Amino acid sequence: MSTRVEDLAKVFRGLGHPARIILIQRLGSKSVSEVANEIGAKLPAMQRHINGLLELGLIEKTDGRRYKRTDLGEEVARLVRHFGEVMPSFGNLEKEQFKKHLEQGLAKFGSGLTKQEVAKLLDEIQVGRARSRRK
Repeated sequence: MSTRVEDLAKVFRGLGHPARIILIQRLGSKSVSEVANEIGAKLPAMQRHINGLLELGLIEKTDGRRYKRTDLGEEVARLVRHFGEVMPSFGNLEKEQFKKHLEQGLAKFGSGLTKQEVAKLLDEIQVGRARSRRK
């Protein structure tokens, strides 16, 4: 496997927690404590997420307790925004069709999730969409 693909996989793994996705989107315009307050997270937990983003080279410390996105972080934030824009288009798929595609993909790549866990994940995605539409 190429180093480039491995690096990309590392970035995606590093963004595997919602708090890190929120941080990469909001850092620069807000401080870590402001983001933590918005999402109801404790600062020690946020610091662990900050450390993960620092290790990936997506953010850097500026002065004091402020952080900003690096050039790579800016690109990742742009991609996250883009994905957030296209994600609602998945709502055009029938739930069962989407579930079938997800199950096939998870089975192919060995996620270790059970069918019940996949169903719960899909339900959570649907609930999240419904909430975002109401806002």
